[in-house]
Amino acid sequence: LQSPAVSPEALDVLARAIKGSKLNGGYLTTNVGEVKDRDLIALTADFLLKREGVMTAFAYGICGDAVYASARTNDVSLHLGQLLKEAFVPFGSAGGHARMAGATISLKAFAKVSKRALKAEIDSKVGRRFLEVIGVVKPRAKRKRAKH
Repeated sequence: LQSPAVSPEALDVLARAIKGSKLNGGYLTTNVGEVKDRDLIALTADFLLKREGVMTAFAYGICGDAVYASARTNDVSLHLGQLLKEAFVPFGSAGGHARMAGATISLKAFAKVSKRALKAEIDSKVGRRFLEVIGVVKPRAKRKRAKH
């Protein structure tokens, strides 16, 4: 059997994904940063699902003018397509099957800030939101504005 060659960009994306991944229970999330080919985000989710201790992998990153997310799971109690719709349809599009799904969120949904601040906002609106919908972390309480 012959395996297809892996491009240098794919290896760079996988390296960033592995280095930046966070495992919370059996749920792994990772922000891969900017990519030229959005298919690398799905490839990353597929690859990271094979990591020991991972039941669900969720990878996301920027390609062009949008944030793309890809999820994969071995957990038969989850339906990722429904979960991603719940998490991201309010400000993007999402869908898929029980064990694999994806989402697209326009960069317009995020504040116009520095690259570092944008990464933090994407981690909050995408990575953390995924964990909130699955029930791994509690949703953050919305802050009330102080009256002056």
